[in-house]
Amino acid sequence: MIKIRTIYSCKVTYYSLEKFLEYCKNNEISISNLEVDNYTFYFNVTKKNYVKLKLFVNEIIIIKKYGLEKIYEITKLNKISIMLLVFSFCLYAGLNNRIYQITINGTNILLNDMIRQRIDELNISRYQLMPNNKELKELEKILKMEFIDYIDVISVNSKGTYIFINYAKKGEEVEIIEKHGKMYAKKDAIIKSFDIESGKIVKEINDYVKKGELIVDDTLYYNDKPIIVGTAGTVFGYTFNKISLSCISTGLEKSEIYQILLSKARYEITKNFQLGEYIEKEIILSYINQNEIANMTIHYTLVENIISFE
Repeated sequence: MIKIRTIYSCKVTYYSLEKFLEYCKNNEISISNLEVDNYTFYFNVTKKNYVKLKLFVNEIIIIKKYGLEKIYEITKLNKISIMLLVFSFCLYAGLNNRIYQITINGTNILLNDMIRQRIDELNISRYQLMPNNKELKELEKILKMEFIDYIDVISVNSKGTYIFINYAKKGEEVEIIEKHGKMYAKKDAIIKSFDIESGKIVKEINDYVKKGELIVDDTLYYNDKPIIVGTAGTVFGYTFNKISLSCISTGLEKSEIYQILLSKARYEITKNFQLGEYIEKEIILSYINQNEIANMTIHYTLVENIISFE
């Protein structure tokens, strides 16, 4: 329970408890709840007596406050918190109805710039008031008419404080997926993942496949009739490789030798990597340094695209 008077819970470090208590007695300083830990004294004292003690010992520390002063501090802190909360709410309310970002999704940089310049001229830009749905549809019509020679379709939508402008450029080529025949394993591996856009997968993740095994078939069957659909996509698997290297170790620290051999090994392992391939695990199997020649054998677990076409 908070007391009406202001009480300080203090800590003092002083060489003599007797001298400290004698000073308190001679100066009519009343302390309570005294606890002693070697040369450190803990006690409660009124604010008035704290001022008197401060003249005697500068090292007095206030640990906690009780009473009117504490109430004032809490009230002051709460006022600041409330003011910050009100300010934050006002700031949020003010920004929530304004445009934070405009994203133009299109494949032509020049056309993107032209659209952005036009919407700037129409006062649709960052931190401006967010248009309503009707105004967005009007903007969509304006852009569609003004850029009719460049685009097939365009849409303008909003989500929260974001505006999205999506369009398809006239005459854009449709990407045609290149298809192949059956997919086989080009080396022994454990299948990690499939990303197949066409074809029939005949293996499963974590299956062990040997070089030459069929992984994805290019033929589907409908009413027992074969239909060749081709294959497209990738199959990643864990593959395994062991490599041995050596280097002259004269005058080199062991750490330097390790760095040289590991760098060589990593280069040899990764020099033919394709997109998405990487080293999964690297384990040093042996290291021997004799006659100023260092030899190291390293085992690698790799993630590679394991498909080949035959």
